[in-house]
Amino acid sequence: MDLGTATLVVGGVIGSVLVVFGVRMLVTGRGPAGILRNFPAVRDAALY
Repeated sequence: MDLGTATLVVGGVIGSVLVVFGVRMLVTGRGPAGILRNFPAVRDAALY
């Protein structure tokens, strides 16, 4: 695997983790305090 392919794989994994994190916040309606301090509502944080 060359560097370009490895970079794409790592980026895909990070993006997938962030999508799951956002969907989990949307479904449960809860999020970490550090993130919610910067947004007026959980939905806003999850959709960002």
